[in-house]
Amino acid sequence: MAPEIRITVWRPVSWDGDYLDTSTREPASLSNLHEPVYRYEVSDSPFDGVPSPEVTASLKDALARFAPQEPLEQRTIAHLRELVAQIFEILASQEVDWMDSPEEIVLAADELPVQKRQNRLLAFASRLQWLCDTFETIPEVSVSMQ
Repeated sequence: MAPEIRITVWRPVSWDGDYLDTSTREPASLSNLHEPVYRYEVSDSPFDGVPSPEVTASLKDALARFAPQEPLEQRTIAHLRELVAQIFEILASQEVDWMDSPEEIVLAADELPVQKRQNRLLAFASRLQWLCDTFETIPEVSVSMQ
């Protein structure tokens, strides 16, 4: 199953040495090169429990600002924190439904499996909050979502 959203955290490359740009035969500038330091795939849509199509559309627009082709300055941890705040405002002001998860857990060997339920938007916001808290101290880090 293809992921619903793929989140990648990037940082500038930290290669040692000089490199040749084979297209120009000049020393390569590494300032525009980034490497992934973390990747997470969201398998279920975080918007499934959002009852309002307008809110879903505004969230998708907010996520589009983190598309890989957008400028790095627009995809910073500070901008991600703004998105997290927007999601938590939605969670506080609207009733977002809990959804059945395809995962089941068995609490004891002799018990029947229990299907997990989750608030997918809350789970998504919590993961984004963790990303902010974890990577905010790395200089020039950026985030992409696709």
